[in-house]
Amino acid sequence: MIWEDLKVYSPLTKAELKPAFKEFTKIIAANLKPFGFSLHGRKLVAISNDLLHIIHIDTRGSWAGSNEYFKIEISLVATSDKSPITRDFGLTASRRLEGIVVGIRDHSRMTKEYDLLADFLQGKLLKK
Repeated sequence: MIWEDLKVYSPLTKAELKPAFKEFTKIIAANLKPFGFSLHGRKLVAISNDLLHIIHIDTRGSWAGSNEYFKIEISLVATSDKSPITRDFGLTASRRLEGIVVGIRDHSRMTKEYDLLADFLQGKLLKK
């Protein structure tokens, strides 16, 4: 089965969220490793010529604690940029994944089908 074919998504309990987010990030990192990306916390980073390619998988949740929603930001930063991270922990010159890949449905919610979602998202990231 693939992500695009899913009609029903199974929610995770609060206790299942943290391990699922870690595994989700590891799956994407493993799939992008052949393309030069390495995992640094919640960020995947690759260097080509004089650019840093940064993919930030933000799973921090809200002030109320972890929740099932996450966001993905993508940024290209010159290696000469001394501070690619802004004061609010965002990336300079970043765009959210929704702005790059049009038509992604229900991608920002962690469900039990996260392995299918990870494969789907990394495919979209590589295309764009």
